[in-house]
Amino acid sequence: HPYISCNFNKGGELLFEPYIIKEAAGKKIAFIGVTTPETLVSSDPKYFKDENGNYIYGFMEGGDGSAFIETIQKNVDEVRSKGVDYVVLLAHVGNEEAKAPYNFQTIIERTSGIDVILDGHSHDTDQVTMNDKDGNPVIRGAVGTKLQGIGYMRISGEDGSIKCGMYSWNMFQRRISSELKTKSASRFRKSMMTLRKSHRLSSPERMLILSFMIR
Repeated sequence: HPYISCNFNKGGELLFEPYIIKEAAGKKIAFIGVTTPETLVSSDPKYFKDENGNYIYGFMEGGDGSAFIETIQKNVDEVRSKGVDYVVLLAHVGNEEAKAPYNFQTIIERTSGIDVILDGHSHDTDQVTMNDKDGNPVIRGAVGTKLQGIGYMRISGEDGSIKCGMYSWNMFQRRISSELKTKSASRFRKSMMTLRKSHRLSSPERMLILSFMIR
């Protein structure tokens, strides 16, 4: 899969494509990459400077965050103009209020046209729904860090509704431990097949399942 980011730039020129558009079951889904400007300090600043110590890379940072937010909105509007059915932000911004305007809450409050934000950076597992500036709901999902869980996004083939959530390893480990204590090997294998089937999508929902953002 390609790297995408609508705001990571060198001298004002984007270093990656800002988005990609995929098609599934006749529906177009746009994925827009967004990178936190906090990268300039949370990573080693020397990687973003020239030999004289001047910053040559950036993330549309500065001021009240208008350039950052406007860049996101510009790309949302662009993919919407191409007729996409869903817009998903693949973001690395997080949920920390102290980092506003560079957090998911500010993005949602100051933009429109986004359906889902699949987020990282703050290592939380919050699944949140907030209204954008036009009053439309936006889902934000996150899955912690260091293989804490696997996130999913499902789009229903029946009504187009979206659901996000997280599978945790503990859920499977508890089930396996219980089965091993109480059942024979053959019955255990049968039980595991049932468990696998229980986490598959029903046929109307097979349009899209996306595993995401383990950080």
